[in-house]
Amino acid sequence: MPHEDTALTRYLFRCQTQWFLSIHPFRQHINSSVLAMASSLLQLDLDTTTVILTLIEPVDALRLALTCRAAQKVAIPRLLSEVDIGPDWQKNGRDRVGKFSRYMLQRPAERIPHLKTLVLNSETFVTGAADPRTGEMYVDFNFTAAVSLAAVVQRALRLRKLSIGGAEFLFEGVPELAAAVASLTNIQELSFTHTGIGVARVLSRMRSRPRDVECSILEMRDKQEAKRYTNFRLGRDRFLHNFTECLEKVRLDGILLDLSQDILSLLEGDTVWPRVHDLTINDSVVDNLNFFARAFPNVRRLHLNAVSVNEPVINSAAWTSLDFLALHWPRCPVCHRIRWLRFNFTLTSGRHYRNAMRYAESEDLLRATKPAILDAFGTPELFKCVAEANLALKFLRVYVAPTATGSPSGQVDSLDSWLVSQSRCVD
Repeated sequence: MPHEDTALTRYLFRCQTQWFLSIHPFRQHINSSVLAMASSLLQLDLDTTTVILTLIEPVDALRLALTCRAAQKVAIPRLLSEVDIGPDWQKNGRDRVGKFSRYMLQRPAERIPHLKTLVLNSETFVTGAADPRTGEMYVDFNFTAAVSLAAVVQRALRLRKLSIGGAEFLFEGVPELAAAVASLTNIQELSFTHTGIGVARVLSRMRSRPRDVECSILEMRDKQEAKRYTNFRLGRDRFLHNFTECLEKVRLDGILLDLSQDILSLLEGDTVWPRVHDLTINDSVVDNLNFFARAFPNVRRLHLNAVSVNEPVINSAAWTSLDFLALHWPRCPVCHRIRWLRFNFTLTSGRHYRNAMRYAESEDLLRATKPAILDAFGTPELFKCVAEANLALKFLRVYVAPTATGSPSGQVDSLDSWLVSQSRCVD
């Protein structure tokens, strides 16, 4: 084996990530049948073999690469196509991120074009030490290895999926990486966690036009830190404005900046994303659903994992293309038929006013949307609500679990009783 291949093999053996295995346990399981299978696979033409390898996991591509030199040649591209850099890459002080980057940069024209998916875990660059007196762990970031990684990203012209955890701190610590990400042109799926002002500026100057974007806003308890990272200003900062003609799927987490306004309504009050058909909003509360109905008018799948704190103004033009709706609270400015409705909350009885409010709003929503398919937690109150809404359901899926009001068996009895009553109505 040439010197370069030997170096590669040693490198692969040292890396114990999700898809880099140690050679010693693996060699014990290599047998003649595995080698025969690899030999048969390699008899196929290269294009066919490449297609087959796209259907297996990178770890399986590594196993194939370890069988023989010829297999290594066809399997390494699959191995390098999906790179997930997790927290294990920094264990015991071993700079695996730096070694990976140096390996890729040794032959950049040959290796980097294979990189199509890159995931940087939020803990990848976290370091820490325990206080010898108290045992308390002090956590810090070490972004030294990210400098060489930026050179890899800058050359990764075929990179289509990019996920970066702790993006705000990483881009602040390594501006070279922020510039490299902004320069890419073929990103189709983009995910940033811990988004602040710095990440928003990277998004604003990105050359790629992704179809799928996921962002979670950085939450800071310290007021000084919050002022530094999340003090967004209208007229100075923008958010997703340059993706208006390309975005098709959006997921936003923790977007509420204070109790009265979210980041989109603050910075993009008049912006519309007409091509978005799948929208997910995750937060404790959401202030103005009518704004999102205007900003994303053509949504077909909507996941609202938040409680609407304000009664929405019913708008007959809101989300008229909606086909699937999942809610954590039965409050949504929709007044037309929806094929599939999912309740991600439990209807229960009790003296608390929220129970009565949730029940009344659920019944109103069922009457307004008239779903053909309903998913919900099976409780007596649910079956009563469905019966009172007089729905023409075609499919009802209930989730049975213990609740504060009864056991699963009691819920099943309620479902049986409801089904019997419905069949009598049909007769």
